[in-house]
Amino acid sequence: MQHWDHSISTKNLTKSFGWDTHDSSLQHDAQEFKRVLFEKLDESMKGTAEEGTIQRLFEGHYMNLIKCIKVDYTSTSKEPFYDLLLNIKECRNLYDSLDKYVEMEKIQGYSTEQYGFQDIQMGRLFNSFPPVLQIQLQRFEYDHMKGTTINDRYEFPLQLDLDRDDGKYLSSEADRSVRNLYTLHRY
Repeated sequence: MQHWDHSISTKNLTKSFGWDTHDSSLQHDAQEFKRVLFEKLDESMKGTAEEGTIQRLFEGHYMNLIKCIKVDYTSTSKEPFYDLLLNIKECRNLYDSLDKYVEMEKIQGYSTEQYGFQDIQMGRLFNSFPPVLQIQLQRFEYDHMKGTTINDRYEFPLQLDLDRDDGKYLSSEADRSVRNLYTLHRY
């Protein structure tokens, strides 16, 4: 497309997603489009030497953590991720957004099987980061009447060090011998 002097049809591309004319005219954000693309690529690589490439390149894992404040109860669950959707509202930079992402939140009256309703702290920490880390910034406030975009200054480093501050983004199960340093690119 870059080298053509006229527009080209995307019918073959959208058809490969299983979309008909109606589906291809619906609006999709970049994150949603990328997920559909990855799913279709993953399907097309099944049974080939490239099978599992999407997971090897883009899949990381985090641990959801629930900890009761007044009783000795902790619950964890491991979840995969292919990208991080980070909030930028009231954040100065990418590290502030990551701090918010892993921040422990206090919740009152959470129901546990063993102890009934308890006040808890809930949050997440990372077990592993993928070789290619994709970050999506949440730039829009969802005010259905205004539809506003956040236009505050926001900074990001050229290199993102996720091992900083003694690995504060990492769970106790994370492999600390792996270096989690990324050179950022914009797309």
